[in-house]
Amino acid sequence: MRRTRLFLIASAVLLGRLFASRVLYGMGRRMTILVAGFGSLIGGTIAVAADQVFVVALGFLVLGFTLSAAAPAAFGLVGESGEDPTNAIAAVTTVGYTGFIWSPPLLGWIAQTVSLRAAMGVIVVGTLGIIAGGWLAPRDARGAG
Repeated sequence: MRRTRLFLIASAVLLGRLFASRVLYGMGRRMTILVAGFGSLIGGTIAVAADQVFVVALGFLVLGFTLSAAAPAAFGLVGESGEDPTNAIAAVTTVGYTGFIWSPPLLGWIAQTVSLRAAMGVIVVGTLGIIAGGWLAPRDARGAG
């Protein structure tokens, strides 16, 4: 079941990244981050709360698909921030890689100590940070978002 979940999330992220540019150019970067945050919150909540395998899989698909658009949008906002682009991109990348390195052992420990559902709940709570980041992000220069 765990491999199935990981496969579903990875597949959804792939599909989301393939279509993320359309979302970015259509809605603007700030709005894309907000949609990614709310979509991830909804998908993750469905995945954590559901008991049926099909519904859980659907929740993980929504989570991965919507979450995949957040990082490209954040990198795009960094370029428009007016800050030194090298420092700003380094900061965003550092935060991303820190999550990449620390999340698996931390979530694995929570899953082993409490439950897998609790570990997935931590991910859902983490999507609130994406929503907050999108909410606080400056509006795009072209007016969209």
